[in-house]
Amino acid sequence: MATTTDTTRKPLGILANDGKNYLAWETRVKIAARKEGVDRHFLHTNDGGPARPANAGAPQTKWDQDDGKAMAEILRMLDDNGVARITDLTTAADMWSFLQKKHRHTG
Repeated sequence: MATTTDTTRKPLGILANDGKNYLAWETRVKIAARKEGVDRHFLHTNDGGPARPANAGAPQTKWDQDDGKAMAEILRMLDDNGVARITDLTTAADMWSFLQKKHRHTG
């Protein structure tokens, strides 16, 4: 029997503007990113997580693609106001760090 893959991914839980659901939201993002194999782009940045390769080529392209996937996992669980707050940040690690500093104490 053939199976089909649903390519429309619905948000699992949106981060509340007041951050009161931050810990539950953080857990959802971590698990979703782990499932996609890109959690290392924001969870392990302080302990040797992947730095973007300096030289152009396949490793840099792969890093950019994976970081984009990690960013997408974070962004899909934010409302428009949340997205607006991190719109200038260019890596998943920067987004994660900003959101942790803003909400970790509230959730």
